[in-house]
Amino acid sequence: MNSSSELVCTFVAKNKLNHKKIINFFSKIQN
Repeated sequence: MNSSSELVCTFVAKNKLNHKKIINFFSKIQN
């Protein structure tokens, strides 16, 4: 796991965001 992924996980955990939104976001950047 790289540092940026850790930061995102921390951000999600702190803000209790919808994990599906995050997965969707990552899918868009990676593709």
